[in-house]
Order: sequence, then structure tokens, then C-alpha cells
Amino acid sequence: MALSLQTSRPMKHLKYFFAIIILSFSYSCSVDEGEVELRPKTMLDLVQESSNYTYLTYAISKTGLSNTLSSNNANLTLFAPDDMAFGRFLMQNGFRSIDEIPVDVLKKVLLNHVLGEPVEYSKFKTGYYNTAAQIVKGDYMQNLSMHIEEVNMRITLNGESMITRAVRAENGIVHAVNRVIPLPTIVTFAKADKNLEILLTALTRPDLTADFPSILSADSETSPAPFTVFAPT
Repeated sequence: MALSLQTSRPMKHLKYFFAIIILSFSYSCSVDEGEVELRPKTMLDLVQESSNYTYLTYAISKTGLSNTLSSNNANLTLFAPDDMAFGRFLMQNGFRSIDEIPVDVLKKVLLNHVLGEPVEYSKFKTGYYNTAAQIVKGDYMQNLSMHIEEVNMRITLNGESMITRAVRAENGIVHAVNRVIPLPTIVTFAKADKNLEILLTALTRPDLTADFPSILSADSETSPAPFTVFAPT
């Protein structure tokens, strides 16, 4: 007797049942994957989405740095001062609003909050780091330095600003800081770097006729700056 190649009715129904399950599973997987695949957040996204960084958000937009901080290829470190820090900075420098700060100065201040590579909180070591802020030095541009000090996992920037928390973005790392980081001078580093305590003591001796702290606090691009100081350690 020849074997029949026809499938019985129960077997047909079973095949249809499994086919429906497989199709349903495939569809649900594609939907779930689509829902999970959210757009990654950039450093700019993180700043813009927080209600505590309205000053910083506006300053970034005003200085044309939005593209820099939203680029997927940025791979930077951003030190982000909150609104309270910006308000203190404006008051200390005699500004009523961010609009009163010259755009070129504001841009340089913001770039002074950016490092050219992403640095995790635990990776900071005491020393000098180059920021993205630049000054004219002769025929070329030179990056401004920042002194970072790490003591028992407590990080300070140029002796004043302190990192309070960190968030990883798709294109870098955002470190929240409690102060705006002003453009540095020689006096900034003399105060921040413990290796320069001898220099700081010498500059502030009461018997000196010249006010060296004021002189050496001049902007690097204005007279009588720039200065070169040979500092004893």
C-alpha cells in the first residue's frame, strides 16, 4: 500500500497554530525593539532637559556652541555650572544678565569648561589639563590650562569649583560643578596649586611696594600681560 503524502486535518491545524505564534512573536519583537531603541542623549540634550541649567543652555546657544556639544563625534568633558552658580558669577562680575557679557568673552569662559576628551570622575588626577579655551600668543593660539586637584576622591577645579556629580552622555561626560570656572591667571594657579605656595607667599608679602597679585591677575591678552613667571616650588 502506497504511503499518502497528504497531511491530516489535525496536523494542518497544528502547523497553522505554530505559524501564527511565530508571526506574532516576530512582530512583538520588532515593536519592542523599536520602543527600546530611544535616541541617545548628547551633552547638549542633558543640559537642555534640566531646569537647573537655563543660564548655561542660553549661553551655549548665544555663543554658537550648540553644534559642538550635540555632535556625535564630540567625545568631550563638560563641566556644567547650574543656575545658582551662574547667578553668583554674574553678580560677582557686575553683570545683570548673560547678555551683558561680550559674546567672545562668554564663549571663551564656556570653552574653559570643556576638556578635549571624556574623563570619568575616578580618572581625575592632580595636575594641569588643557581646556578648549584659547588665547593668542604671538603668531599662534594656545590652550588655557586648568589645575585639577584630587584629594580623597574630592575634585576641585582651579582651587574653587567642585564637581558634585557626573552623567555620561552619548558624546562625552557632563560633570556638574558648583561654580563657574573663571578664565585663569597666574594668581589663579598660585592659589590652586599647593606646589606654588612659596610663590603665593612671596607675592603677598606685606613689605612689597608693588601689588603683584593685582598685576598678575591681568587678562592674558591685555597689557601688561602676558607674563612669564619662574616659580619656586
